[in-house]
Amino acid sequence: MFLLSIQPAPVVDVGADFDCNGSVDFSGFLAFVAGFGMSSSDAGFDVRLDMDESGAVDFSDFLLFAAVFGT
Repeated sequence: MFLLSIQPAPVVDVGADFDCNGSVDFSGFLAFVAGFGMSSSDAGFDVRLDMDESGAVDFSDFLLFAAVFGT
């Protein structure tokens, strides 16, 4: 008798994988920190970091990032 077990691939929130390495990790956190406090009118604003689409990279975006950190 054979048993077949299929494990699903881990789900990564690609919206929070800021360094595009396949996981939401410390290097992605460093990318987030670099843009923290910026708003859409600032030079260098990275729209990917504005996870709640409020026009600013702020604490609410940090909470969204923290919720998927480590995935």
